[in-house]
Amino acid sequence: MTCYVHNIPGRLRIRANKLKYSPEGAWQLCQELQQYQGIDNTEYNPKAGSLVIFYNPNALSAEDILYQIHKTDLLRNCPTSVTRHPANHLGTILGNALFGTLLKKSIETSVLSIAKAIR
Repeated sequence: MTCYVHNIPGRLRIRANKLKYSPEGAWQLCQELQQYQGIDNTEYNPKAGSLVIFYNPNALSAEDILYQIHKTDLLRNCPTSVTRHPANHLGTILGNALFGTLLKKSIETSVLSIAKAIR
């Protein structure tokens, strides 16, 4: 694994072997990142080789953070952009379809109950 990046607006996770095997560099990176305006906190897990960055998405983007990280020697192989995975989009579509089906069924049941009560 070279570098894995996952982003939810406000939370960016980077997992990389270099974070696991270079804890001094990772701690230094955490300190540097916390100096940027818009970054609220960082959490480093040396056993997992994971760095989570909590940031204000109104102040900066995940791409801004990745660009700054990419400039360091520690994570030069990390991507500088966040890609949206099709699975996330598919999950949203399926969730909306399921919710729509349940809502429709609830309305049908309510209408039938009212119709029976009126008779």
